[in-house]
Amino acid sequence: MLRRGRKPRNSSEQMVFNNYEAMNFILEHKDDLLTPALILEIHRLVTKGTIDREAVGQFRTHNDIVVANPVTRVIYHTPPDFQEIGKFIEALCTFANQRGSDEDPGVDYIHPVIKGIILHFLIGYVHPFNDGNGRTARSLFYWYVLSRGYWLFEYMPISRIILRSKKKYSLAYLYTEYDEMDLTYFLLYNRSCINDAKKNLMQYLEEKHTEQIATKSIISKIPDISQREGDILRTLMEQSDEYFTIREIMQQYNTVYETARTDLLHLLDLGYILRKKRGREFVFIFNEKNEKRYHNQKLKKATAPNSNSTSGCSKDQPDPA
Repeated sequence: MLRRGRKPRNSSEQMVFNNYEAMNFILEHKDDLLTPALILEIHRLVTKGTIDREAVGQFRTHNDIVVANPVTRVIYHTPPDFQEIGKFIEALCTFANQRGSDEDPGVDYIHPVIKGIILHFLIGYVHPFNDGNGRTARSLFYWYVLSRGYWLFEYMPISRIILRSKKKYSLAYLYTEYDEMDLTYFLLYNRSCINDAKKNLMQYLEEKHTEQIATKSIISKIPDISQREGDILRTLMEQSDEYFTIREIMQQYNTVYETARTDLLHLLDLGYILRKKRGREFVFIFNEKNEKRYHNQKLKKATAPNSNSTSGCSKDQPDPA
């Protein structure tokens, strides 16, 4: 959906789109001080199109909000009175903006990741919104750690890990509240989520490394294409049953429209992909009929006189890299 630039079709896709916009906003404003207005804007971005329009980007104005079991209706948490929200949010912003270093004498230092988790907890505890408190809390965590230079968190799917363990997430809140607000439970739970997200990121990087090796292999067999064109061709080969648009390639490779179009047309001229008309736009797909040609080039390259074939007694050639 994001790569093709189409609008969300349902609530789930709207949430994905909202999270994407919220992350872009967070990156743009990571150097700003935290203010109630910034929190409201984050809430607006993560909830638009998914909750009542009147509640988007607004603090709650009533006390008809509780945290309860959706099945048994057992109440786990009653948030503070709505009239106290303004005071709580101001205090939260002051806490977030304190550095706890030479810049703020007398303020205790708290590790940024720990402090980000505390901010996450406080939004959930105060529950300042009718809906979307969890999404706002998780986004605020991302904003804080990124604002303190922990740039790798942008690529760590912590929210996805939390959504997969909703019961543990709820229990971490409950144990904290029932044990005289001892945040240890919530901190340990979030640390485990961060560790799992880091593992997912490392796995993703390994997959990307494998893709890069495959792309280099393609480029070595087809000298007429660029690095990006080789990666585009690899993608189309691996997903040979899917169609790709120029706009989708533009989004995926962060290029302008004309560059994506030129890359695809070059691969089309070489015969490695096909162009078809679907509706009002052209789509591109890997030309499976030409796959034999690719493998013939691969074989030709491997048996060329200057190749590193084990047959023959040619001297080792220096690595062109």
